[in-house]
Amino acid sequence: RFLRRSCVCVIVAALPILQLFSLLPISEPDGPKLYALQNVPLAPWVQIEDVAADANLSTATSRKETFNYGPSLLISEVVKISHDPNVNTISVRLFRSSNERQRKCLNPRLFGRLSGPYVTLIQWENTPITSITPISNYTNGSVINDSIVGHYSVPISGRYFIEVIGLFCNDPQWDTNFQHVCLEDPTTHRLTDVSAFIDVGVAAVTVDIHSSQLPFGYWKLSPEKRYNQLQPLFTRYQPQQCRSEKDLNDTRCQVPLSRDQFSPYEFVYARNVIGTSNSSSKIFQDDIIRAAQSKLLEDEEGNTTATLLFCFVGLSHAREMSREVNLWFQEWNVSSDRVKAISIDAQFPRLVKPYKMIRNRCNASVIAAGQWSAGMKPRGGRYRGLPPTLFPEYEKEVQTMIVNLQSSGLTNFHLRSIHYNALGDVKTTCPPQDWRSPPIIEAYNGILSNLSASMNISYIDTNFIVGPLWDISGDFCHYRYDKVARAEALYILSRLIQGAL
Repeated sequence: RFLRRSCVCVIVAALPILQLFSLLPISEPDGPKLYALQNVPLAPWVQIEDVAADANLSTATSRKETFNYGPSLLISEVVKISHDPNVNTISVRLFRSSNERQRKCLNPRLFGRLSGPYVTLIQWENTPITSITPISNYTNGSVINDSIVGHYSVPISGRYFIEVIGLFCNDPQWDTNFQHVCLEDPTTHRLTDVSAFIDVGVAAVTVDIHSSQLPFGYWKLSPEKRYNQLQPLFTRYQPQQCRSEKDLNDTRCQVPLSRDQFSPYEFVYARNVIGTSNSSSKIFQDDIIRAAQSKLLEDEEGNTTATLLFCFVGLSHAREMSREVNLWFQEWNVSSDRVKAISIDAQFPRLVKPYKMIRNRCNASVIAAGQWSAGMKPRGGRYRGLPPTLFPEYEKEVQTMIVNLQSSGLTNFHLRSIHYNALGDVKTTCPPQDWRSPPIIEAYNGILSNLSASMNISYIDTNFIVGPLWDISGDFCHYRYDKVARAEALYILSRLIQGAL
């Protein structure tokens, strides 16, 4: 009774008998793939608190430990998750409200990732939260949409692990004060089973390589790692009370904090991105390195009177970016007297001052001010206690910043997408003390992207690099001395060097 030919596969959350369902393929040579249900025990620290009336719906659960996490609402409202390989979609279905039971999560926000031969994020059909592109709920009058659809793109077919998590039961909207809106409990936010997977067919990867929708690159499984030894990528988070040395030796902290799962992957660029005649999808990072290095040496020879200077405007993330760019220069044996990167401090968009870039004679500037807007302010600093910048205010700040930059006469400047932050304990506590969760950052980036387009400003979106490994940062904030920071710096540098891409 759990199998239906109308859907390709099924994942159900939890049953009252302490079980989850994972995907187990059944041979169906003449039709769509169907999946049976395999029983898997819940994690040992989860206990049943209440039993749902419908056995196909998950039960409410609670932690034996008492921590100040947010609610765990969404998992009890998911009926099934299905995969359609013909159109490369993942559909999450929620139960339909009735007089007997009303849904609490009317506008849930999901995050999902595929991992296997390559890693990619699932792109959900969420309308960007911007005033230029008004947000629309999953509601239309009194009619509630019971399905959320996500799309994926990978360069080769094969078997991929899948993880779908719920971040918000109800996603903050354009005019929402999200200061007290809590994330879903990270210990129970996973909607898919730990062994869930999908089989991606050839149809999913036969895309036009000249299409503007083709990603610039992917995180690829290292040749030294065998796929049959691979483990799925699970969302990394920082459990509460996992800061002391004693706690860090506890398995409860070690498992979700570990970054070992990311080690098998390396970032590779699509060959056609750098304009070579070979239009195959074979990916070589060395090509882009050679192109960037060649242009740097050319500019260095022609620039005999001053240092070729790349400026990164923001705060700590800008400092990390400038350091990573300088590391590339060192690797290429490019003299720091002739070519270098610096950072210019600006915590908020309103503090981005054009005269600082003009005074420093920046040949190109990359501006990304948003971490402090959504982040927890230092307790001893001048901005302590300042609440997060809400979406309308952030849009006004960025718009004013762009007007000031344009009117100053500054030309070669670019806006950069704001980095995702991993789920640190200050973000998952309820109410949150830090608001840099992926949905908030995505809303900020939607504002940056739309304003850049409408005001004719260059926008560098690095989420194709940062996104798939968004939770790798050691401190749950900065990409520092890691593979994400290195790959992102190389891509941005290449964008800044004329002719490199």
